[in-house]
Amino acid sequence: MKMSTNEKFIELIDLISKKSEERKITWQTSLEFQTYMASLPNSFVVVVGKDSSGYFVRLCNSAGNLLDITSGVSCMNLYQIARRQALNVDEKLDQILKSLAEMGS
Repeated sequence: MKMSTNEKFIELIDLISKKSEERKITWQTSLEFQTYMASLPNSFVVVVGKDSSGYFVRLCNSAGNLLDITSGVSCMNLYQIARRQALNVDEKLDQILKSLAEMGS
């Protein structure tokens, strides 16, 4: 059965999520508010974000041309992973926990 473009893109998002959790894809903040980007092999860029309409994922080529886009709840997991990595949330939480523990009771 041939997969439609949207199904392939959802499959790609799932794989990007998995590779991001394994820290094989590195996320950075972008110039857009609540938007994060990562470089993929072969000069592709994935952008994930949140706006007033909800979560979205865009795939662009090296020239910045939009190749595919999707939105909705399926994008939320990747958004959370990208945000936490780009903003170093886990490291910052570790620092806060350590500082509070050193304060004593």
